[in-house]
Amino acid sequence: MTVNYIYAKNGDYIITPPDGGKATNVIYPNDPTDPSKADTPTSGIVPNQPGYTPVDPDGNPLKPVDPDDPTKGYLPPTVPNDPSQDTPISYKKNNTPSTDTYTVTANYVDQNGKQIADPAVVAKNAKDGDKYTSTAKVIDGYYLTATPSNASGTVAKGDVTINYVYNKIGSYIITPPDGGKTTNIVYPNDPKDPTKVDTPTSGIVPNKPGYTPVDGNGNDLKPVDPNDPSKGYLPPTVPSNPSQDTPIYYHKDGTADTYHVTVNYLDQAGNQIAGSTTDSKDYSVGDAYSTTPKVVDGYHLTNTPVNASGKMVKGGEVVNYIYAKNGSYIVTPPDGGKPTDIIYPNDPNDPKKADTPTDGVIPNVPGYHPTDDHGNPLTPVDPNDHSKGYLPPAVPDNPSDDTPIKYVPDTPATTNDNLTVNYVDESGNKVAGSLVQSYKDGASYSTSAKVISGYYLINTPSNASGTIVKGGNSVTYIYRAIGKYVITPPAGKGNITNVVYPNDPTNPREITTPNYGVVPYIPGYTPVDSKGNNLTPVDPNDLSKGYLPPAAPTAQPDLNTYITYKNTGSNNGGGSNNNGGGSNSNGGNSNNNGGGSSSNGGGSSNNNGGTTPNGGNAGGNTTPSSNNNGGTSGKTTTGGDKVTKLTPTKGKTSGIVPTALTNRGNGTPTASNTGYNGYNGGGAVAGGSSNGGQMTSQATNGNGGGQSAGTAGTTQAAAGQTNANNGIQYPSSRLPQTGEAENKGTVILGVIGMLSTLGLAALRRKKREQD
Repeated sequence: MTVNYIYAKNGDYIITPPDGGKATNVIYPNDPTDPSKADTPTSGIVPNQPGYTPVDPDGNPLKPVDPDDPTKGYLPPTVPNDPSQDTPISYKKNNTPSTDTYTVTANYVDQNGKQIADPAVVAKNAKDGDKYTSTAKVIDGYYLTATPSNASGTVAKGDVTINYVYNKIGSYIITPPDGGKTTNIVYPNDPKDPTKVDTPTSGIVPNKPGYTPVDGNGNDLKPVDPNDPSKGYLPPTVPSNPSQDTPIYYHKDGTADTYHVTVNYLDQAGNQIAGSTTDSKDYSVGDAYSTTPKVVDGYHLTNTPVNASGKMVKGGEVVNYIYAKNGSYIVTPPDGGKPTDIIYPNDPNDPKKADTPTDGVIPNVPGYHPTDDHGNPLTPVDPNDHSKGYLPPAVPDNPSDDTPIKYVPDTPATTNDNLTVNYVDESGNKVAGSLVQSYKDGASYSTSAKVISGYYLINTPSNASGTIVKGGNSVTYIYRAIGKYVITPPAGKGNITNVVYPNDPTNPREITTPNYGVVPYIPGYTPVDSKGNNLTPVDPNDLSKGYLPPAAPTAQPDLNTYITYKNTGSNNGGGSNNNGGGSNSNGGNSNNNGGGSSSNGGGSSNNNGGTTPNGGNAGGNTTPSSNNNGGTSGKTTTGGDKVTKLTPTKGKTSGIVPTALTNRGNGTPTASNTGYNGYNGGGAVAGGSSNGGQMTSQATNGNGGGQSAGTAGTTQAAAGQTNANNGIQYPSSRLPQTGEAENKGTVILGVIGMLSTLGLAALRRKKREQD
């Protein structure tokens, strides 16, 4: 017999050196006690490579044989469960402490990015991970508007730049009484707080004999020394917004009060972006005035106030024109360096517009040509000399929108897949220019929404970040129009004004509430919100500065906020107090008592509840010429439900009127009508008498019986009336054939009659048998 054992070749440790040299194969040694296994070496078969550490297939570093002496080599990984499988071993470069150092610099710039003070070096030779802290500083003539988010932090690889943003401080604008040149005195800085300004405590407002200086509202200024006006006057308190100017005029002593018009030019945050202008003309209350906006460099007009023109009010007028920053051409160099912002120039003839430059503002980069945001190449100023630059694209319809410009190689590009970022509304209409960038196929990308004036973001697409696919990618951010304050003035006081909520400049999904007087002051009226709450004036001492609007609906920015005005005089109007309403309806059918007497068989009704033509019908049914409450005629009785003919037996008095002859009311049980009216009393047959009506359990009241003045006999009309008035109740049922109410008395009569008939029949039968 031959026995064959089958073997497989052991695998190898395949050791690849870090310099890319030839790999070394080290075969697994056999397990000396088990021919089905391979053994893991316990010696340093993996050589040491200075500056590198060997790692297993999962990237885990191998253990050195001697941690204090890596030259002795490293232990290999454990052999796999299948000894025929190879185990690759590679080397990873050791991390060495970085010797790079970085600089942390603080810049002090205005709102246009222009440097207004020397930079400060916060940290020099800082290393990766070092912490730093910077501070703003007081700069003469400027106040701090924003502290940057990286004012303090940790150094990451690379230099750190901190930008503190400032705005110009406003001035006291002193207009002399002789119409001479105005004097501007800038508010002094608060020496301890770069965000604030101080009110001077000296007499900076000069004395003019025969005149008294007044503020913009016509209030007299206080002299430094009441006994010596030549020492000058104290200026008004600086405004809460340090960028706004404060006008000062002179009023001639002994003359009527006059007022002035002050015009401010503000950004959407209420900061003054240009010096205020003050009309030197003296106005009396009721005088007509008119103002016009001006072109402000780097800004375009977005809102003309309702009081741009009108009639002067007591205290003077303050007109605020609102502007937004012009957008820029964002020129990104081909080497991936920092983009350059080229702000759109103003249209010199229209403060609402920006102008398209006609010179080569887009620089030439050899080997590349610039393109617009749709990938269209720009036109060179001189086709024969590209060094003169390129003409930029036309500025967008919304001058706040930026226009990205990028460079593409003149040679065939390897990055032929575009990423297009669109900004549209819910109907797909573009609300800002698209951003187009080129990527290699398979490259990763990331996009972000941007703040778009008049719109807020409602949807971030799922592919805002991802990987470029062949043919390019399109990312679409969806926006919705922002709501507005709808300001409705009193009748005859102007037109409705719509003021769009301002965007949050840091969050495309949010809006903010203006902190300046967007709601104008109208003498004799107070603006109110939709709930009738009074709005807050910007300055309680000067209503002409307008009112602060209600809080913008940040939870739903597309909702409008309605503002109206109420008369500040007495208002005794309003609706009267209605004490009435519908009458209180009680009950259902009326309670008719008693019956009338009938002469010669025909009765005249006695209807306590009203008069029924041709006879009373207390039960509710009206039958002409019928007598429902009284006695029946000698031949026919008309009831509430039917007419029954009577044929009385001659010479005899009928003591009981059959049920069919009683008259029934027509009441129907409802929530307010307890039930049917009672059955009306039956009238006596001629020559007889009748009992009064009896109430069933469904009835409210039975009506009394009538009396017939016919043949002699005893009537029971009075008894019937008593029963009716006392409301005696009896249970009732319905006759199966007619549906009429059944009376117990009638039933008893019927039984007696039937027994009598049976007895009479028996006697007759007995008599026949005897015969």
